Amino acid sequence: MHYVDQGQGEPIVFLHGLCTWSYMFRTPIRELSKEYRCVAPDMLGSGLSDKPANWDYKPMSHARNLGMLVEHLDLRDITLVVHGYGGPIGLDYMFDHMDRFKKLVLINTWMWDPKPETPLGKFAKSANGPLGKLMFIQNNQAVKQIRASFADKSKYTESTHCAYSGTYESKDSRIGTYQMSKYISECGPWFEELWNCREKLADMPIQLLWGLKDPIFDENCLNKWWHEFPTVETTTFPDSGGYLFEEHPVEATEKIRDFMKVKPANGYLA
Repeated sequence: MHYVDQGQGEPIVFLHGLCTWSYMFRTPIRELSKEYRCVAPDMLGSGLSDKPANWDYKPMSHARNLGMLVEHLDLRDITLVVHGYGGPIGLDYMFDHMDRFKKLVLINTWMWDPKPETPLGKFAKSANGPLGKLMFIQNNQAVKQIRASFADKSKYTESTHCAYSGTYESKDSRIGTYQMSKYISECGPWFEELWNCREKLADMPIQLLWGLKDPIFDENCLNKWWHEFPTVETTTFPDSGGYLFEEHPVEATEKIRDFMKVKPANGYLA
């Protein structure tokens, strides 16, 4: 499993979602590593990590991999920054090791069993249907999904496309994204169990950063987080899709920097 480990100090762990890899965190890593230790793994099947054909790619398996990395590096007082599929994967490990974590940043993500009528539920259904394998393996749906999630398509530049598509050039390299997409619906009980653990976050300082034009993790997802944690620090980006660090890299990075400097008071942000 490939990972970036840059800077010194209090650790920030960045966890990417489906179709992407640690490349998406290049701006916050470059800037925040001046003050903090920034760690960003590529999940198996993504980015520069191996893409084995015989691995299961279930979210709980990714969570175990994350745990092995965190424990190998002996990271403590972690601020966890999660995007998309990185949310349930990162939170699964966090819930069993709360003593290692200090703060949480949620960016266009979820951790519940999505209903079939929601955008995420429809996406999962399409991956599980008869055309799912064709979409992901033959037609490289993973990379197409990235561009579709940009609100401002002009920011999806040629270099951005090359960075994301270059890690999924062969059909064999796409098995991980295909399997992960299927498991959104196949692992429904696991996601529901994860959501039932949300009370563990009651005393965790949380920041929400949200692109409101995300076609998958829409405003309804944001409202679900708000309903459970109405006092969390929240910044919305009305003109951005789900890839904040591509469309608003400087602004999103500064929000995390500000969040890092706030000291918790009685378990909540002062």
